[in-house]
Amino acid sequence: MPTDASLLTRLDAMGLSLPAPAIPVGEFILWRREGSMIFLAGQICEKAGKPWPTGVYGTHVSLGDARHGAQLIGLQLLRTLRDALDGDLGRVRQVMMVRGFVTAAPGMGDYPVVINACSELFIALWGEAGRHARTSVGVAQLPLNATVEIDAAFAVD
Repeated sequence: MPTDASLLTRLDAMGLSLPAPAIPVGEFILWRREGSMIFLAGQICEKAGKPWPTGVYGTHVSLGDARHGAQLIGLQLLRTLRDALDGDLGRVRQVMMVRGFVTAAPGMGDYPVVINACSELFIALWGEAGRHARTSVGVAQLPLNATVEIDAAFAVD
C-alpha cells in the first residue's frame, strides 16, 4: 500500500493539494470510527469560505463545474480522513463506499458522471484499493444551495 508521503506526492503531481480542515455546519462530527472502518460525514465544496458551485446542475451549473466541485469534495474528504488517521493516509486499506448527491434539473440523469470526479481521484491515488461501491442520486436541493454533497467510508489499519 502507498505511504502518506507517496499519496501526497501523487496529489502534487496531479496539481492538487489537501485543503484546510472543514468546519461542521450543524450538530454533527466530520468522522466516526468503528473498528477498522471510518465513516466520513457528507461534505460540500467551498471556495473562499462559500459553497461552490451552488444551484441546479443542468440549469445553473455546468457539468464541468459540478465535476470540479466533486473533485474538490474528494480532496476535502481526504483531508478529513487524514486528520482522523493522525496524519497518515497510508493506513487506508480500501475505499469501501462513496455516496454522492447532486442537485439536478428534472431529466438530468447523468449525475453519476459528476460523482465520477471524486471516484476517479480515489482510484488515481490507491489504484484497485480505491475502487468502491457507490451511490449517485439526483436531489431537489442540498444544504446551503450546494450543487454536490459526498460522503464516504474507508477500511483502515
